[in-house]
Amino acid sequence: MHLRIILIAALAFSAAACSQQGKKPRLRESAVVGTWRSDTLPVAGSPGRMYQLSMTAAGMAELVSEDIGKSPIAERGTWDGADSLVRVVVRGVNTASRPTSMLLAIRGDQLGLVQFDSTEWGSNGLTLYRRRDSTRTVKP
Repeated sequence: MHLRIILIAALAFSAAACSQQGKKPRLRESAVVGTWRSDTLPVAGSPGRMYQLSMTAAGMAELVSEDIGKSPIAERGTWDGADSLVRVVVRGVNTASRPTSMLLAIRGDQLGLVQFDSTEWGSNGLTLYRRRDSTRTVKP
């Protein structure tokens, strides 16, 4: 009797595993939700630029870029993820600008651009670091 129950459980588990083949597992929200910030990056005409990406459990995203000494620029949109990849699509607030789409790979406490235009992001792209103190704003 016990062998029969174990066999049925094993078959049910195998069927469930087979039904998931070909589907990318959704990324755990806890791996992504929160605030991520860049180091100060070099940029022409400015002492440097910093980025802050905030993502919520509701799938909302906000990317703030700030040239040191200037007002920050906010773009808002959405995020979604599967495996270790996160797709963020944001657009400038109150503008008709084209949306910015970023594909990032999560590696522990880092998010790094996977595909990027080196003329926009430089040869190293953009790396963001998880910040546990999400109340801080992007400031020099």
